Amino acid sequence: MLLSAGLRLLSSLGLALAPNEGAFIACVLVKGAGNLGAVPAEQILVRRLLTDEQIVSTVALTSVIDQCIKILAPLLGAGLSVLPHSHGGFVLTAMLAICSMVCAIGVGRVVGWGQSSPSTQRRFLDSSLVYEAVSRYPKFASSLGLVLVFSTILGLYDSIVALLLRNHGLPPSAFGTIVSCTAIGAVSCSLFLKRVPARSGEVRAMVISLAGFSGTVLAVGAYALIATKLYTEVLCLLWLLNGFCYGVGVTSYAVVLQREAPRDAIGIISTLA
Repeated sequence: MLLSAGLRLLSSLGLALAPNEGAFIACVLVKGAGNLGAVPAEQILVRRLLTDEQIVSTVALTSVIDQCIKILAPLLGAGLSVLPHSHGGFVLTAMLAICSMVCAIGVGRVVGWGQSSPSTQRRFLDSSLVYEAVSRYPKFASSLGLVLVFSTILGLYDSIVALLLRNHGLPPSAFGTIVSCTAIGAVSCSLFLKRVPARSGEVRAMVISLAGFSGTVLAVGAYALIATKLYTEVLCLLWLLNGFCYGVGVTSYAVVLQREAPRDAIGIISTLA
């Protein structure tokens, strides 16, 4: 976590001072690596420190915070972009990275800085762990397959949403409004997360939410084909439901990953999967 925060700090400063496009792209790649590096460490800490009940609450709270940031960050970025020196936004992210480093040091002092066990070190970047987990834990295998379907659908339609809106004459602000509605739907999902899996089970909740997620995408496509004019209000309602269903699926997968994946391999499994 400390290394990841350090990479984000260096890349943010590099983005603010990049002399050309090539250096800017290189810094973006470093920033992406820093963002990814924190994920397995966080998964390991959650599994080591929390009980099953606390994991559900933590996943729900983390999802709420994450989606709220996704609502506020574009607005803040848009505000910074109109300033005479818009590169100052990268200085802000550098300051946030410093805060992350301070938090990581604090966590290290609490849980210790001990090295991982030799068996865990030998498993580093061992893709066979994913196959072993899928073979031995059918619930985890089912949830992994479902979340991959979620990601595939999201990757296929997400890139054409802006083009769809533009072709139907909607203003540029419509895309930001729809993204905010998606995040609001995910936040509302997190608030009800304890009830949904508790009543139907995580995997069943993922199946139901995948059906709802796919249905909203199909509804948007049918609406675009049938209607001569798209109304932002209708799209916002559909993407509100879309965000809710996606949030149920992703957060349920996070709970299954924490509960079902092998304790000593959860970091590498979350990274490779």
